[in-house]
Amino acid sequence: MSQKRFLCLCVFGFILGLLQAQDKVRVLDGKNDTPLVGVNVVAVKSTVTDEEGFFHLENIGVLSDSDTITLSHIGYETKKMMGYEMKKERVIYLIPRSYLIEEISVSKEKFKYESVVYEALTPLKYGVYSFGATLVGDSIFVIGGDATIKDESYSHYIYKHNSGKLQIYDIKNDCWSVSKTKFSNRANHNIHYAKGKIYVLGGKRLSPNPEKEYLNDLVEVYDIQQELLLSSNSNPHQAVDFASGLYEDAIIVMNGAIRKHKDKKIHTHKVHLFDLNTGYWYEMDTVPCAYEATAIAVDSVLYQVGRVKNQAMGFINSYHFLSGIYRTEAILPFLLERPALAYNEEKRTLYIYERSMLLAYDLETKEICRYRIDLDLMYSQMVCKGNYLYIIGGKVLDEDSEFKKIMGEEFEFPGEVISVPSSSLFRVDVNTLASTKFNKVPDRSL
Repeated sequence: MSQKRFLCLCVFGFILGLLQAQDKVRVLDGKNDTPLVGVNVVAVKSTVTDEEGFFHLENIGVLSDSDTITLSHIGYETKKMMGYEMKKERVIYLIPRSYLIEEISVSKEKFKYESVVYEALTPLKYGVYSFGATLVGDSIFVIGGDATIKDESYSHYIYKHNSGKLQIYDIKNDCWSVSKTKFSNRANHNIHYAKGKIYVLGGKRLSPNPEKEYLNDLVEVYDIQQELLLSSNSNPHQAVDFASGLYEDAIIVMNGAIRKHKDKKIHTHKVHLFDLNTGYWYEMDTVPCAYEATAIAVDSVLYQVGRVKNQAMGFINSYHFLSGIYRTEAILPFLLERPALAYNEEKRTLYIYERSMLLAYDLETKEICRYRIDLDLMYSQMVCKGNYLYIIGGKVLDEDSEFKKIMGEEFEFPGEVISVPSSSLFRVDVNTLASTKFNKVPDRSL
């Protein structure tokens, strides 16, 4: 390469980098200068800030000096700017609202119950957590899951195993059965039911030893009527703890953790669509934020619930299948990791469960009510049938009975802080929540 050509390329690269830098605007917390993720920026077009707080001017359209740009984020004062102001700014500050972490306590005298009333049902045959579950008619299908036992005090695995079992719960008769069909052993995956078939996607598998973990590229399709399992190594969205939802004849898959680097998880911005009719995958436009989340599809919207990166707060985000619009619906003043979700169509309410907390998020009013429930489970699943929530399995601490059920009666329970997979199944009548004490999380709708 000639020296002149090399010099031209360097100059071109410098100019290109300068133009790209000028196109980027960063939004920070006006109190502590931390980047704000998921800020909605609306002008000619709309976008949201990424995990570093940046957005590109080109994503909000060609601005004139008289255009109005609105920046809004849950828990912060909405900011409006003119086009000529935006063109000059490279850092924008949003001011936090003073009530960000407040909740409104409701007098207990009004309510019959101090905490959520639940009923214990027949437990799973095999305890699991981080599994896939879906409702099919009057049955709940549970596939795979993590059956690992771990000494949490010393971060030592006592028993490490992923399940490949299909467990089926008969709601009317309160009984479980285990299918003879053997699925791929996996955990941290999702499953979806459509037109008589169950689709199993993503997650991780263990090596034979089983010291190492690998992403699972296997797509499994189970025909319920024929009890036939087909599979193919075709999944381009290989991730754990990703968000996915069913819309018409497609499954939309997004985000999730795709690898580890120096014990730090790397997340993806990618979105893929799996066509159920053709079996083809399509890559769609990326989303600005990358994280792990639980998701549920309601009509044409995918609601995602998880943890705000590097902060002890949770979020509720939405992704609109038809328009591709991605926005933050609520920032929650408490930590959520991978909660269980269920939707009640009659009440238009999304229910969120994790540890000793049950949230009810009204999709119409945007009101969020927080209830105490005396169940300390992590990585459970939840489905809604009629006006009943079914909370299935999960990870629990210090359960001697669960430990011996897996390891055998001859094994002594170590007595330290041991986490084990739970085989529990509980039912909650959502109508009783009207008589249950709750705290109201302040309205944060945009």
